[in-house]
This record gives sequence, C-alpha cells and structure tokens, in this order.
Amino acid sequence: MLQLQRLVLAVLSALLATVVATPAIAAAGTVQDPQAVDPTAQQTRYQTLAGEWWQWASSTPVKAGGPFDAGPVRCAVNQPRSDVLFLAAPFNTSGTVDRTCTDPVSRSTQIFFPVINTECSNVEPDPFFGATAKKRRDCVNKALFDPADLSATVDGHSFPVSEAKFNIVSNDFAFTAEPGNPVGLAESGQSTTRGVWLLLEPLQKGRHTIQFTGSYPDPALSFSVSVTYRLTVS
Repeated sequence: MLQLQRLVLAVLSALLATVVATPAIAAAGTVQDPQAVDPTAQQTRYQTLAGEWWQWASSTPVKAGGPFDAGPVRCAVNQPRSDVLFLAAPFNTSGTVDRTCTDPVSRSTQIFFPVINTECSNVEPDPFFGATAKKRRDCVNKALFDPADLSATVDGHSFPVSEAKFNIVSNDFAFTAEPGNPVGLAESGQSTTRGVWLLLEPLQKGRHTIQFTGSYPDPALSFSVSVTYRLTVS
C-alpha cells in the first residue's frame, strides 16, 4: 500500500512539473484570461514570425476592405499561415485605426502582431537603409527606433510588453514588394526588422477586442500608433 501511494505521488509531481514548464505568459486576471507565448522561451519563433510578417505586408496590396483598411475588413487576406493570424498597425504615418475582422478566426489559431515596429532594408533611403545584413541590424538598433508608450490588452487584460524580452530583432530576410503594398516599398530586397511583438495563444470561442499602442518619441520620427481589433473566434 505504501509503495502504491508513493507511485501516485510521483505521477502527480511529474504532471505538476509539466504544467509549470509551459512557456506562456498569462494576462493579469484569472486562469481563463488570454495568454501569450513567452518570447524568452520561444525567441526563434518570434524572430521567424517577425520576418514573415513583413514579407506578408510587403506582398499584400492595399485594397478597400482588405487587411490594412479601417472598419470591417477581411483580416484573412493573403495570410501565409493557417496556424497564425497576422494583425497590423498603420504604416508610415502616425495614426489610430479601428478594425473589425469579418473573417472568423479558428479556435486553433495563434495571433501575432507588432505593438510597434520598424525595418531597415537595402532598397530604402536613410534612416531605413542598410547595405548589408550587419548594417541592417545596426540600423534597426539605432536609438531612433527605441519604442515608448507601449501597451497591449486583450479584452481589457494587459500584457507586460514594455519588458525588454518583447523587443525582438529578426534575422535578415528577403521580401517581395508587390505594387500598392502598405509599406510603400517600390523594390524587392533584403530586410531586418525590430519591434515589440506579441504572439497570443489561441483565444477562447467568442468575441474579443485586442488593443495596442506604441510610439517612437525621437523628434526625428515622432511616430505613434493606437490600434483596436474586434474579432470573433469560432
């Protein structure tokens, strides 16, 4: 009997250790609140998705009702993954945008977005130019692109995006610039991105509101964004 009790305790301890080791960050609140993938535990995934996000943006023309419009939009347009949904802030100019995704989001889909971000490439003028991979990395790491005024909430529950670990620099990547893309890129090339990124675990079934803000306060940019997304998970 004593040996059986010890076996049961050992199994329970192993299960508890597995739960504790899960790399997720819960928003402030209850266990039912939304969660984010921990960028410390999954840095490579964050870096990969950041590059793919820019590839998606540069290859998706701006159209009425498309993913970069305001109001009711088709968020699923040209998405490169079935397991991750990319969301976006305004491009190039400061601004506020409110979008409602008319496409339902799958219960198994993660959601990835930049609270604020930038990139440097070999086809843009200063201060966004970098001729080599090293120079592009140096470019995005300029103090000019140090973010401030950061916040991210899902259904009113906040995530600690001002922590340094959410500030991610991607590996260098190739991109294709389609005509009419929201980034304003006229040529295809190579790029590196740096931003404050958040990867949400799949949300519970129902309606959700995602909000995020950020700025580049340096007077040379004076750039800020405030974004609201309303979506339904089915």
